[in-house]
Amino acid sequence: MFSVATRVGGPERAGYAVRIATADGGPVTTSSGVRPMADLTLDAVDGQADTLLVAGAIELVEDKVEPVIDREVTGWLRTAAPRAGRVGSICAGAHLLAAAGLLDGKPATTHWLTAARLAAEHPQVVVAPDPIFVRPGGVWTCAVSPRGWTWRWRRSPRTMVSRSRWPPPG
Repeated sequence: MFSVATRVGGPERAGYAVRIATADGGPVTTSSGVRPMADLTLDAVDGQADTLLVAGAIELVEDKVEPVIDREVTGWLRTAAPRAGRVGSICAGAHLLAAAGLLDGKPATTHWLTAARLAAEHPQVVVAPDPIFVRPGGVWTCAVSPRGWTWRWRRSPRTMVSRSRWPPPG
């Protein structure tokens, strides 16, 4: 979706420069088995990102779907998110934003399989399980990825960082 926005904007606009950042800089395995490589570690992300998009991770534990919470990622988010023009999550990524305190007092959505858990673990978040997306004041949460399950990360949460001047944050 970022590449389409860049093409539509034309050569006179800066467009998006999308980077995938991980805690260890290692590759990502999606639920469909695709393995995009990380461009950098979280520590190497410098300056302000126009868009910070957090993809959630889930795992099956004793026949229950569990969101994966990586304390290194949530710690980094607490520092990086306030500098970003906009912040968003895909699917279970809302659990990472909530663990970082970024959804306190705000409505949020997540995949329906993890919505009750988000509400139970983070009572300060107003969980709305039905909407596809919620945008409370600069923080977006999306119940599913735009491509369904394909781009949701498996086993380890990842962050996409984009720097651009177009479209403007907000």
